[in-house]
Amino acid sequence: MTAKTKATASKFWEVVPAVMRSIFAESRRSHHNLSPNHMRILRVLSLKTCNLSELAEHQDVSLPTMSSTVQTLVERGWLAREESAQDRRVTRLSLTVKGRQVLVDEHKRLVAWMSARLETLDPHEVTQVEQGLQTLLDLFGDPQVAAELQE
Repeated sequence: MTAKTKATASKFWEVVPAVMRSIFAESRRSHHNLSPNHMRILRVLSLKTCNLSELAEHQDVSLPTMSSTVQTLVERGWLAREESAQDRRVTRLSLTVKGRQVLVDEHKRLVAWMSARLETLDPHEVTQVEQGLQTLLDLFGDPQVAAELQE
């Protein structure tokens, strides 16, 4: 490990939590009362249906935690549970029309918020941020999700 990579890694752990705190704070300001965890679940289910176990694994949480969160989202009308006709023990989770609209609305709101923050930068700085974000996405992005987004 070079001094440069170590310094960059240290800066990463300074920057990413600060950015996430700002994003989470802004997310909580939504009239939908949408937590970042809810946003991630809606995002995953916008791409495909899942069962509770798959969703818990994807979000790296326990089944009881995911079950409670899913119940909240079902009660809000954002998710639907669909029992399998072949096996009643299998229940698929999917996004409802209302859930999809919440996701779209919140995404638009957060993009507008972030755009306003980026507008304070000069064009060269915006380009640098864009390049840095692409590099981070290349390092840490999920190739399967990226492929699904391109379809």
